[in-house]
Amino acid sequence: MVFKSEHSLSVPDVDFLTYIFTSRVFSPDDKVWLDGKNPSNFITQARAKELTERIGAGLQSVGISRPPSNDSERDVVLLISENQLMTPVTMFGIINAGGIVCTSSPLASNLEIAKQIATCEPKLLICSPNILPTAKDGVSKSILKNLPIAVMNSAQEKQELKLVNGTDLISSNKLTFENIIDQETLSKRVILLGFSSGTTGVPKGVQLTHRNVVAQICQFEILFTPFRLKLQQKGLQLSLPGVLPLSFAGGITVHISLPLRIGFQVYILPRFEINDFVDTIEKYKLTAIFHSPPVYLLFTQPGFPREKLKSVHYAMSGAAPLSKGLQQRVSKVFYNGTTLETNWGMTEVVAVATMFPAGSKEMEGSVGTLLPGIEAKVVDVDSGKELGVGERGELLVKGRVPSDELWVNL
Repeated sequence: MVFKSEHSLSVPDVDFLTYIFTSRVFSPDDKVWLDGKNPSNFITQARAKELTERIGAGLQSVGISRPPSNDSERDVVLLISENQLMTPVTMFGIINAGGIVCTSSPLASNLEIAKQIATCEPKLLICSPNILPTAKDGVSKSILKNLPIAVMNSAQEKQELKLVNGTDLISSNKLTFENIIDQETLSKRVILLGFSSGTTGVPKGVQLTHRNVVAQICQFEILFTPFRLKLQQKGLQLSLPGVLPLSFAGGITVHISLPLRIGFQVYILPRFEINDFVDTIEKYKLTAIFHSPPVYLLFTQPGFPREKLKSVHYAMSGAAPLSKGLQQRVSKVFYNGTTLETNWGMTEVVAVATMFPAGSKEMEGSVGTLLPGIEAKVVDVDSGKELGVGERGELLVKGRVPSDELWVNL
């Protein structure tokens, strides 16, 4: 039995950068990404486009290039950093230059970095100042001992990207977007190489194309736009603390890919720390939260300052199973009739494959319905026989979003 989403999905023939920057959800001077520790350091929609074009030009000046054909070898850029303001535009700049963004955890050791270098064979490594010593050590232990390193820095109101020798990669020149409309190129041109968590074995490099990522954004637009408009009628902005790791699928999707189309204003924090998290929500009256069940469990503990969440109108849980009991306990912590919603997904589907429309207030522990354009079936693990409603088996999904190909396993 094949299960289908109740929503159809239309995906435009356009590349990722063109799609997000032609959105009119934000005005050019609206603040989209802000430093949660110092919001006077921010990036507007217009500034994001400018930096994307200038970083694209700067990266091309050091050898990152657009592929001449769909079958050409690609330039990978390995990005390792705690969350920071410059991460979104640096990723956009890599894609604009023609490169593939490959991320690694900021907690990676020198040996883990060396191993990932061996796997993805990057042409450039970009890291934060804090990661630089470990990155240098990782490079020295890798198969690419002369791999260039650049430092991305957002501290003390900086917006910098420089090679360790001081060469500025934010060029004075601008590289315009490719404006890709060819369907084959959109479906084959990889822009993100994300490594899965390794739940079913060793981590796998998941190749995500323009088409994959744009399709996921379109799915969220269908499920989030009505809720955003309702908030706007109340004079509220969809805003959230940016604490999901920007090295993994969930953080990249929610904090980087979606904001310009969905209207998320993101206060980026370097990492999750419960006091900074709730203080930021209270101080800037943030209206949305995205995180995982272990974090929401903290909301139910004695002494938790629930009054700091008075501004929250939406909460989503992902990355791990959420029990019905915890969902209901956490929902009692919120104000405004807000309930904790949940989803299911994986890196292979960009991030999410099932969820309810935002604001549905579903409280039965369900991960939702299939996202627009997704089809699924449940099969017997041993025989592969298709199963029906209420039967337990392995879930298979397909659509415009799931990745078509994996990189070499780590």
